[in-house]
Amino acid sequence: MNRISAGLCFLSSATFFATGFAMADTCVQPDQLHVTAIDRPFVQERFLAGMADPLRSEGRLQVSPEKISWHMTSPFDVETILTPTEITQSINGGTPQPMGPSGSDISASIARLFASLLQGRWADLQSVFRVSKGAGAPGTPWSVSLEPLDQQMQKILGKIEVQGCTDIATIKIDHENGDREVITFDAGSPPAP
Repeated sequence: MNRISAGLCFLSSATFFATGFAMADTCVQPDQLHVTAIDRPFVQERFLAGMADPLRSEGRLQVSPEKISWHMTSPFDVETILTPTEITQSINGGTPQPMGPSGSDISASIARLFASLLQGRWADLQSVFRVSKGAGAPGTPWSVSLEPLDQQMQKILGKIEVQGCTDIATIKIDHENGDREVITFDAGSPPAP
């Protein structure tokens, strides 16, 4: 498994139904997204094979040009911070601990990929994923599918589907073992333009 595959597996397990899309006439096409900062609550549901009910977590996502904070607040307090040079994690407000070697290429790659995904910079993802944009009528909600190009990554991730209207509303992650995750961002907290 290459480092990017391992990093994306970490992100999907450490992290990610919309509560409602914006009015249909206000939706932009996926290539028209211009999200530079995000500060909004999320709900993540993990559907594990063999379990009747999903595992549910809640928290807050903050994205800025300098860093990404994925802060799960329920059922546990765990904050994962991604910067261009490192990934750290703190539990219950404790001192952030490195999740890998500081300054490594993998940390920078994961941070760039995650930021590109959350900000809808699809062209930046084409070196790692086959990017397919759902054909929707102008002004209606859209979807973008991401399928890993790397065979090792395909063993972890089946497909990622991103849905939205004026920004990212839902991220669905399918795993090859049948598990899946649905991450929904609060539609009442718009991202910064």
